[in-house]
Amino acid sequence: FYQALRETDHIPEVARAVLPNATGTTMVITRSLAQWRHYLKLRTDQKAQRPIRQRAQVLLQVLQGAGWLKDMPLSQK
Repeated sequence: FYQALRETDHIPEVARAVLPNATGTTMVITRSLAQWRHYLKLRTDQKAQRPIRQRAQVLLQVLQGAGWLKDMPLSQK
């Protein structure tokens, strides 16, 4: 299936998602507010890969719901 995706011009990052090592995991990340702001600015941008952008937007919503980063828009252009 990986090879079929590559032959239909899917980028390697997307095609690799079907390989066995693409399993779920739990991560705990600690960052300062400035570091979160920088990360979210990069990862909510329209040029970011869609799965990463979607996760970053959810993370931004969680942080905003907790009262942090209220001044940051949900999607960057």
